[in-house]
Amino acid sequence: MSLVVDIAEAVKNELSMHVAEFAETFTSEVKLLPKFDIKDLVDLCVIVVPKSKVIEPETRTETNNEIQIDIGVLKKLEGTQNEIDEQVIELLSFTESISDFLNQRVLDGEENARWMKTENDPLYGKEELHNSRVYISVLTLTYEIIN
Repeated sequence: MSLVVDIAEAVKNELSMHVAEFAETFTSEVKLLPKFDIKDLVDLCVIVVPKSKVIEPETRTETNNEIQIDIGVLKKLEGTQNEIDEQVIELLSFTESISDFLNQRVLDGEENARWMKTENDPLYGKEELHNSRVYISVLTLTYEIIN
């Protein structure tokens, strides 16, 4: 398999193996082409997507592979504006818990992948929330692998 897909699978496996540690119940999966119908987002979706790979020289004989993985958190929201606001706060907290869980974590089976940073910008898609009442948040994780 591809290195970036291997890292995405390792991230998904970490989340799946430790799902009981999170406040929300979810299933995570790797998607190479993340496309959804709003009707499919009734349950909380956690999608892991390979994003990018940059290769740079580290030494004369080694290269530095910088791998980025996106984790999408998606859910269709229902209710009044106040109820949606409460759901968004809960989902922001859940998204943050995924970030906290993966920060500095060594991925099982990918011990050479060193976590470098996590980005969550923007925190959630305001346009999707306004237009479709769908919460979408994307975490971008960066790992470094030297080989």
